[in-house]
Amino acid sequence: MKSFFVELKRRKVYRVAVAYAVAGWLIVQIATQVFLFFEVPNWTVRLVVIALVLGFPIALLLSWMFDITPQGIRRTDESDQISPPDVASAGMRNIPEKSIAVLPFENLSDNKENEYFAAGVHDDILSSLAKVSDLKVISRTLRAAIQKRNAQFAEIGRALGVAHVLEGTARRAGNRVRVNAQLIDARTDTHLWGETFDREITDLFTLQCELAERITQALQANLSARERTNLQTHPTHDILAYELFLRARELFHWAGTGYSQDKGSGCASPDR
Repeated sequence: MKSFFVELKRRKVYRVAVAYAVAGWLIVQIATQVFLFFEVPNWTVRLVVIALVLGFPIALLLSWMFDITPQGIRRTDESDQISPPDVASAGMRNIPEKSIAVLPFENLSDNKENEYFAAGVHDDILSSLAKVSDLKVISRTLRAAIQKRNAQFAEIGRALGVAHVLEGTARRAGNRVRVNAQLIDARTDTHLWGETFDREITDLFTLQCELAERITQALQANLSARERTNLQTHPTHDILAYELFLRARELFHWAGTGYSQDKGSGCASPDR
């Protein structure tokens, strides 16, 4: 008997019963006032009440047999067979396949002041991917609106209109850097690719460009000869100048000025 009442709740029969009772009461009240105003015979009100009473078990029967799903009205046993991934896919079917959101990289350095360094790695990877015409990469403004630590990848994908999400971490210890990146299919919440890069700080630009290439390959994006060359081009050989640039940009952001007009010093910039 207990399982029967559980089944009634699962099929939302209780909810339909309450909704029907409230709606029926409102209909009777409105009918009484309208019929009184037009001097309609009293038996018509009783007829409305009888119709509502007879319709009550029919409504309960329909709520037991059918359910309203994102795919429309289905039999309850059929709607139960729709898995959550299928429902999520239905909500994301119009999202471009080769689309990606690059979430802010987390700073794992012992020195929390190195936050600017993680932000620089993140922005340069984003700028490199934005140079690939076959990819849809969301803007900085939209990225700032989502905090990846507080949301599931599927939620982020739906909110930003992308099929893939890249998350990563950056750690700096002396002259060594470690960058970890993971590519997630937001539609199915599955891990597509991931890798950890350990390099000298002087190899940072090569690391960033290599990472952008790996992501492009994982997304099976088409690269023209010019785009491939751009991804492999380093912006500068002066790592100190680059660090000063990152610190200055972080100060602009901290002061509320926002980011400068540059798109980051990504791998597509000419040699200097």
